[in-house]
Amino acid sequence: MNNLNRRTTTAACAAYPGGRSGGTAMHGPEHADTFRRDLHPDLRADYVLANPPFNDSDWFRKDDDVRWQFGVPPKGNANFAWVRHFIHHLALQGMAGFVLANGSMSSNQSGEGDIRRAVIGADLVDCMVALPGQLCYSTQILVCLVEKLGIAGQYGNN
Repeated sequence: MNNLNRRTTTAACAAYPGGRSGGTAMHGPEHADTFRRDLHPDLRADYVLANPPFNDSDWFRKDDDVRWQFGVPPKGNANFAWVRHFIHHLALQGMAGFVLANGSMSSNQSGEGDIRRAVIGADLVDCMVALPGQLCYSTQILVCLVEKLGIAGQYGNN
């Protein structure tokens, strides 16, 4: 696939988030910090496909955010903030797939293990797959895929 096709495909994906936009992008009226001010608080997407910043330690956290239903993510690492953000914005039968650092599957620092157990216990993650090293050309960090194929039950819009 050449660069033009990649850009066209990426733009088409961005212009069709969750099938709700009718072909127009839903990036918001301006750039914003999604943890400081979510521009789409009521969005419930049919599909979420994401590659958030790995192990982000420089992020804004509000302790009373509605997305922290299973515990407040640690200030020093936004991995589980992203997980909760994606799940929060899924429609009841929405599907999600995202890439995280491998450490997110086993870290117990600052309550991450408790959040992971609660999210998995609530059946909000279907699988996590560790990928082989050097698969991603832009980083040497080992990564995993996290997948959710529809939310059943009471947590669908939380």
